[in-house]
Amino acid sequence: GSGPILEGRTPLVAGGRRFVPASTSRFKRSDQLYFYTEVYDPALEGGNPSALTMEYRVLDRKTGEVKQDTGMAGVASYVSPGDPRVPFATRVPVAQLPAGSYRLEVRAGHTLGGETVARTADFDLN
Repeated sequence: GSGPILEGRTPLVAGGRRFVPASTSRFKRSDQLYFYTEVYDPALEGGNPSALTMEYRVLDRKTGEVKQDTGMAGVASYVSPGDPRVPFATRVPVAQLPAGSYRLEVRAGHTLGGETVARTADFDLN
């Protein structure tokens, strides 16, 4: 359903679902944890949504060891024709991770090659 929208802010919606940002970066392993991101790609204004790819990885913040890796995959189902902004969200299976400090790394790129952009966010599980 629709709730109040703060002035100057739009709701976070991806795949038809609304997401509310967490006020903390510390979570329990039993929590349902999702991440939300937006990719801006001016090339999408002309079409070819199948060219956009995304990957996310969860790394141990202390050792850098990769704990989860989705591999690069197409996200065409999240692309709206002619819209260069692609909101994307998915669940992070934190129950599979031991308590600790982690870094979420999200990468977006193209199957056609070129630039890949990465963003990170740190979080803790207890």
